[in-house]
Amino acid sequence: MDRSSARAVTFQIGLATFGILALELALIRWTSQQVPVFAYFNNLTLLAAFLGMGLGVALGTRRPELQHWTLPSLAILCVPLALSEPLHLVHLKFPDVSLMLWGGESWTNVTAFVRNVLIVLLLFGTIVEIFVCAGTVVGALFSRLRPLRAYSADLLGSLLGVIVMTVVSAFGAPPPIWLAVGALPFLYFSRRALSIMSFAAIVALSLISVGSAQYSPYYRIDLTRAEDFTGKPIQLSVNRDFHQYMQDLSSRGLNRPGLRPGERRMLGYFDQAYRLPFSLTNERESALVVGAGTGNDVAAALRSGFKRVVSVDIDPLIMKIGKELHPERPYDDPRATRVVNDARAYFEQNADKRFDVVCFGLLDSHAMFSAMSSLRLENYVYTRESIRSAWRLVKPGGVLTVSFSIYTGEWLSDRLYALVRDATGTPPLVVVLPMHYARMFVVGKQVEVGPMLARVPFGQLAPTSAVGWMRVPTDDWPFLYIRPKTFPAGYVAVIVGLILIAFVGARVVFGGVLFHREHFDIPLFLMGSC
Repeated sequence: MDRSSARAVTFQIGLATFGILALELALIRWTSQQVPVFAYFNNLTLLAAFLGMGLGVALGTRRPELQHWTLPSLAILCVPLALSEPLHLVHLKFPDVSLMLWGGESWTNVTAFVRNVLIVLLLFGTIVEIFVCAGTVVGALFSRLRPLRAYSADLLGSLLGVIVMTVVSAFGAPPPIWLAVGALPFLYFSRRALSIMSFAAIVALSLISVGSAQYSPYYRIDLTRAEDFTGKPIQLSVNRDFHQYMQDLSSRGLNRPGLRPGERRMLGYFDQAYRLPFSLTNERESALVVGAGTGNDVAAALRSGFKRVVSVDIDPLIMKIGKELHPERPYDDPRATRVVNDARAYFEQNADKRFDVVCFGLLDSHAMFSAMSSLRLENYVYTRESIRSAWRLVKPGGVLTVSFSIYTGEWLSDRLYALVRDATGTPPLVVVLPMHYARMFVVGKQVEVGPMLARVPFGQLAPTSAVGWMRVPTDDWPFLYIRPKTFPAGYVAVIVGLILIAFVGARVVFGGVLFHREHFDIPLFLMGSC
């Protein structure tokens, strides 16, 4: 091969792997937003992409014409994803009760179990097909260059794909941009009329899915009015799931005209619930709120008279929305300091600081720690080591509070009780909050908080006997959401389905010879499975 041809093939390999990586990241994000089950299992999309790429590269020299089906296959996947609301995929329940997904778990009957498993596997198989077709581009080109040069082009294209998608996400671009970036390289390789029409359909369908949503580096964010809720606050949803309300609990908001007595009383309870962490200490110097979101807890701290309130949240857009739209405008107050950071990182980076109150807001995520993980963003926030780091930031005479929704059952309350107890060395007091099925776990440092809690109009609970054997999340086992003493039937069913899809795909591509003892490399197989 002459030098000019080698450069052309090098460019094409880099372009193909750029497209594959960009498309993989685009689909990981988009499937998470359109079918929320995938928000908690991003590695399903990743596994589909890896399996498809591997099979496609192996097929490339024999079936290079499959590359022309990359964009049509992607257009087919875009139909159920774009129409996920009318098709009820937005509310698809993961068929397993062993893992808490904020109401996303369901095992009501065998029919629903089988249906939901099949839907997950069908979407998985469609993603595999897309990447099989995309992988044939690389497979057809790879053998035309020396291995080192081909791998260099492969790695460079992949790296550029990751960089470009990171930049695109950081600027809050919507799904049509992500998918266009990933799909354009395959339009270069297949300029047939069907591919051109498919590209147009991909962009149009993904545009349909956007609506009025905004996009942060982590989430699809939708803002609506909660018409059926007291005061009709703005409701913020992430990846199609409820996240929080922006409440006006100031004296002006509590006394505004038109509120019925019951509504006024309920808003009063909310005000007391949010102000509770900041009323348990006589000092009003400084407070730290992690999971600050749009600013409800920050506003409560300011109403309570704190001179300095540090608010930490990982999502810059959610904090920006709070600054612009929260009715109390807490982030405009000069006493409030916004910090865009992960809570755990903030604890470690500011170990020398001390606060009168460290308040964990209703901190939960609907996104993963990484694309290769089933850990949520906050899994490492709710570990013994993390709570211990937060506890070190509390001044003598100060308090630590952890608020959390225990919608799925008392087992989660028991685990959090054990977690706070083990991390601080102090059994927490458990307060039942009047919203979102929430509990607040309270511990004081060299101060007795019981008498102060006795004055608030909320019930207190004693831990159940399950606390004694409840496993506590640690950095080595950060699984807050694993329900104890349940068998993960749905997860196992999906994994079995994935194995069958992989087995059939490998059998079709490589033939039966792949599974003969002399051709099957057991150490290499085990290395890849770890």
